[in-house]
Amino acid sequence: VTVCLLGRPISSELLNAPLFSLSSFESVTSGVTVREYAIFLFLAFLLCAVLYGLFTTVLSSLQRSTLPAMTTVVLVTAVPSLLVRAGLSDLRFVDFAGWFSVKRMFLYSAEKQIFGNDFGVFILYSAVFFAVTCILTAAARRKFLK
Repeated sequence: VTVCLLGRPISSELLNAPLFSLSSFESVTSGVTVREYAIFLFLAFLLCAVLYGLFTTVLSSLQRSTLPAMTTVVLVTAVPSLLVRAGLSDLRFVDFAGWFSVKRMFLYSAEKQIFGNDFGVFILYSAVFFAVTCILTAAARRKFLK
């Protein structure tokens, strides 16, 4: 099986190499391979997209009309990004744009070692966004099932 990335074949030796053998991933301490990281990256983007879509849908369903719904979604997604660009770097993963930058979050997680592994920060933020989305979904369900 030949795997291609951007139209170039990738050898199985590279896919089985430890991730920390790549210069940008030197801080990774786990034995994650390039193949496992590629699978994680795909699944992480998929999770981010699904949760963001559900989050946006639920936020808009809690509003009575389109304009307040769009305004709420823009405020929830854009304000944290603007605050990060204004210099509050501690908020860099609070917004969905920061969460979608999976590589940056993974490297930050490898540096911080939350939960004792390289995926701790991603797990934490995914759990928080999932919990917030579930709470909003419950609120929307209550609103429509009165």
